[in-house]
Amino acid sequence: MDKLMQVFSMYRCGTKMILRWENGIEIKGKKDTMYESCNFVEEDKEGYREFYACLIEVESAKNYKDEKQRLQVGTYVEVSMENPPQRINLEDGTVVWEKEE
Repeated sequence: MDKLMQVFSMYRCGTKMILRWENGIEIKGKKDTMYESCNFVEEDKEGYREFYACLIEVESAKNYKDEKQRLQVGTYVEVSMENPPQRINLEDGTVVWEKEE
């Protein structure tokens, strides 16, 4: 399990978090579940990868450059090292994850 998933595993389902990506997108949401996922390349093909992911239920989202990409409240976002946020804060502002450069 990678460091990002180790952080997510420390918190219960329903924990409120704020996730920010380098491109400015910010999502406020609740941790839902963790699971194994893949990059959808066929298993026998070069480049196939499996990884752990965490599902976040969106409560609000902002700073989208394109409104077509905006996430709706109540939808879910898969977060993993395939699309790691720059930073994750708890609702009280405590920083629990910062992406290593």
